[in-house]
Amino acid sequence: KDYSRGMVCPKANCRKGTVFANTPSGPGNKENQLSANHYNGVTCSECGEAMTKTEAVKLVALEKKAQELVNQYSEASTDPTAKTLEADEKWIDENFKQHVLQDLFLEQLCAAYANKKRLQDQRRLLRRRCDFHKVAYPGLSGAHAWSLEALGDCNRNMKGTKANLEAAKECYTEALAILRLMFGEDHEYVTDVAEKEALVEIDVGRA
Repeated sequence: KDYSRGMVCPKANCRKGTVFANTPSGPGNKENQLSANHYNGVTCSECGEAMTKTEAVKLVALEKKAQELVNQYSEASTDPTAKTLEADEKWIDENFKQHVLQDLFLEQLCAAYANKKRLQDQRRLLRRRCDFHKVAYPGLSGAHAWSLEALGDCNRNMKGTKANLEAAKECYTEALAILRLMFGEDHEYVTDVAEKEALVEIDVGRA
């Protein structure tokens, strides 16, 4: 199973469980990227029913729509309204459970909320991104480490309460544990986060 491609079960009597695509095999051509074959016959984690060909086609259509939405946000010259952000997040969550396209969309939402100075919403979505990377890509994952770093930055940029600063330090420490194993102590990916960790530790002491 591909644990980075989880969809909400499309069956009307369910809509609760998760349907994970089968991991594509063979070379990375177009057929192996978004194909209904990846969902056809897979079972829901909640109702246990298998996906029909028609349902598999519907799931891939939703994936393609989500990709278009990600592209729309990334190419936009102005930020969407708050109402649009909320509506699009609701649509994503109604159809995607643990999915890389959902994560990419949340990345765009995080940037939009940051531009609107809605740091609580930004932090909420960054936490979701961290949770996704942790379960979808178990083991050493640079994406998980960098999402933790981004969450740490957000906590640090919020009102400088001791709780926020301690939360930032915890994120940096967890990110460093991954990055040091992946890149070694002297790599810039490590030293950059280590510097942030050291600075926020000073701020914690002063808070």
